[in-house]
Amino acid sequence: MSGTQCSICLERFLDPVSIPCGHVYCSQCLVDHINSSQSSNPRRLTSTCPTCRTEFQLKTPDLKPLPRKLHPFFLPHIRRVFFDDAAEQRENPEEDEMKALRAQLAMYDEQVKVLQTRERHLMQACRLTAESAEEYMRRERVAKGRLREAHVQVNQMAGDVVRAERAVDVAEERERETASALAKAVDELANFRFECRANHVSKANLRVEEVSRRRSLGDENVPDDTDIYSPMKRMVRPLPRRRCRASLDMNSADATSKRPRLSQGSGRTLRQI
Repeated sequence: MSGTQCSICLERFLDPVSIPCGHVYCSQCLVDHINSSQSSNPRRLTSTCPTCRTEFQLKTPDLKPLPRKLHPFFLPHIRRVFFDDAAEQRENPEEDEMKALRAQLAMYDEQVKVLQTRERHLMQACRLTAESAEEYMRRERVAKGRLREAHVQVNQMAGDVVRAERAVDVAEERERETASALAKAVDELANFRFECRANHVSKANLRVEEVSRRRSLGDENVPDDTDIYSPMKRMVRPLPRRRCRASLDMNSADATSKRPRLSQGSGRTLRQI
């Protein structure tokens, strides 16, 4: 590999440029390297050499405020480079090959570092994913345990509901039996009252016929018509009268006299009262 090959693209220089550390690259290759290094911080005004990591400035100071005689002392950090073809032919091909191998080795070292960084990031992500999966599995076990408990409670509630329905059915059956027995008792009571009234009416009709027959025969001891339908008379007895204390004081003779008993005095008997 000759000295006119870029260590980034490994091809001949196309519009070569040089940086303060002395390394030469294609202008487009150097621009791509600077853009990739500034992707994390776009406002950064410095960059590093792809080979030796030497930092250099990207911004060239404005020379207008300075006198013109001082302008040659301020050179840009990125400068154009022109190669001599004769010097290129005089170069040692083995040295060029060694340089190319060193550049390739440096590039591979950089790739290894990038891959190691990615591997660390992937391992960290895998560890976080494993922790998350373990947490999810623990929550899943807890949820399954709660689900089993809920199934047990549902089965118990279903058994309670079945037993309650059976109890309700038994209560309804008993209620129907009680209602039927009550209806039967009411019917029997109504029949008994009807029979009693029919017997009373028949007895009253017989007495009416008997009274009519006795009246037609001229019997004077015939009871009234009101006694026919009410054979049993209710006996009513009035309350005894009591004298007040003032009348006793005014009439001592009457006060000292004994009060007659109900069976004496007026001659009325209890039966007559």
